[in-house]
Amino acid sequence: MPLDPDVLVGMVLERDAEIERLNTTLKTLHAWIHDPRFERGDVILASQGVLDLGDLETGATPA
Repeated sequence: MPLDPDVLVGMVLERDAEIERLNTTLKTLHAWIHDPRFERGDVILASQGVLDLGDLETGATPA
């Protein structure tokens, strides 16, 4: 641990900036996960395309 007060102040300021950045990231993720207006399902389904299982029907039942 450095003993120079200026170095220590700089370290504390860097730490405070990192904590603020992490808090902002956490708030963003929390809003993304819990916001009912965010329609993740529509985004995922749109990228997957249409799933048509009709061509897989064979009439056989699995054992």
